[in-house]
Amino acid sequence: MKIAILGHSGSGKSTLARQLGEKYGLPVLHLDRIQFRPGWVETTREEKREKLTAFLDAHPGGWVIDGNYMKICAERRFAEADRILYLDFPRRICLFRVLRRWRMYRGVTRPDMGEGCEEKVDLEFLRRVLRDGRTPGQAGGVPGGGAPVSGQIPSFHLPKTVGKGAGAMIYPPFLKENDLIGVTAPSAGLDEGHLPGYLRSLEHFHARGWQVTETANVRLPQLPSSSGPRRARELKALCEDRRVKMIWCAAGGDFLVEMLPEVDFAALAAHPKWVQGYSDPTGLLLPITTRLDIATIYGPNAGGFDMEHLHPSLKTSLDILSGDIPVQHSFERWQPVDAAPRPDGSYDLCRPVCWQTPCGPVRETGRLLGGCLDVIDILRGTGFIDVPGFVKRYESDGVIWYFDVFAMTAEQVFYALWSMKQAGCFRTARAVLLGRVMFPGGMMLTYEQAVRRALGDLPLALEADIGHVKPCFTLINGALGRVTVENGRAELEMELS
Repeated sequence: MKIAILGHSGSGKSTLARQLGEKYGLPVLHLDRIQFRPGWVETTREEKREKLTAFLDAHPGGWVIDGNYMKICAERRFAEADRILYLDFPRRICLFRVLRRWRMYRGVTRPDMGEGCEEKVDLEFLRRVLRDGRTPGQAGGVPGGGAPVSGQIPSFHLPKTVGKGAGAMIYPPFLKENDLIGVTAPSAGLDEGHLPGYLRSLEHFHARGWQVTETANVRLPQLPSSSGPRRARELKALCEDRRVKMIWCAAGGDFLVEMLPEVDFAALAAHPKWVQGYSDPTGLLLPITTRLDIATIYGPNAGGFDMEHLHPSLKTSLDILSGDIPVQHSFERWQPVDAAPRPDGSYDLCRPVCWQTPCGPVRETGRLLGGCLDVIDILRGTGFIDVPGFVKRYESDGVIWYFDVFAMTAEQVFYALWSMKQAGCFRTARAVLLGRVMFPGGMMLTYEQAVRRALGDLPLALEADIGHVKPCFTLINGALGRVTVENGRAELEMELS
């Protein structure tokens, strides 16, 4: 991850740079440190350029740079940056911070300033804070800051970072024509039975103008595809490959958790990309979203587009990857688990869809978070996911939980949700959506009874178009969701805010 921070004097650029460097394990360069020699003597432009170039060359994997200095390698900085943050605070706030900083460091050199430059505030600097630094051409050359930088930076190259309070969700860039998708197998590899469907899926990706590369474990017909360390290495290789714009899990399966101790989360944070999958890949998606604040997509695996003419739910999934995020509506019919496969791969939709709302209609807004509950139940308490932290960071938004149950009995669902509640996972929950269960079971409870026994009268929808039983919604973990469920029908809108 490469982050450039711009903004007015006193806006907090250096403080934010230090915090981001610590959070993501990235080297930090304060441009003020190369601007001055001891005694506030300004260095030459050529010397500044040499030092900045040396820093950029030495850290190709990621960095944080704060400072405007539009005449020092600005075009390279902004071309390489994955994210550009502009701090635009009112004059009074910047002035307050400048004076507070002066009182704190008076007579010494602050950490982000060049050596031998003791903290000072003079009339010239105050004019810059209150007036001169806010005139066109002086404030960074980005929206709200005056003249644009030579060589306008295409916004589609930049992950979108937005949020309220302490949370700042990162939305990676969506796919464009000719972009390269990286497919890997964190769970199962593709055997002879699944390979034809995967190849058909590739045809649909190519029809969208997308290119595909695979890691070596994708076509290994075994479960899991390879050792945990190898799966982690192949994931990291896709993450650090600048040509790869999105990472897709080849299939579901089991044992993804074995790779988690080897996963380089710093690399994932440094190179935010969409990661998509469902079922066992929940074990990768939730750590990325809850620990790194990077949105992920709970949707069909790369081999899941295995029909000649795509069902609308699958078209929607591809549309979302292109940045076209439609309102999703509940479907008319669903396919039972025991339906016979069709030659063209299409669904056998013979059961009517009816979302159940035992606590009354659901009309709620909150951050979407969830996945396969069978996997979430394994992860809780391990440290690989940080649900309490996520809940706290997005407290003002609340959470809409969605759960895809593969083979848990109703009693197992109760115990999993009860344990999550005790850990604070539902403290800000706005609603719970439970998908149709793939292999249902239970001796003492129904699934409705299990959820209500664990969570009380929280707004609840069951038999949702979510998960293993097709067709299903594609959901963005971390996005702001608005869900409406009444009279058996549902509508979901996702907003990247």
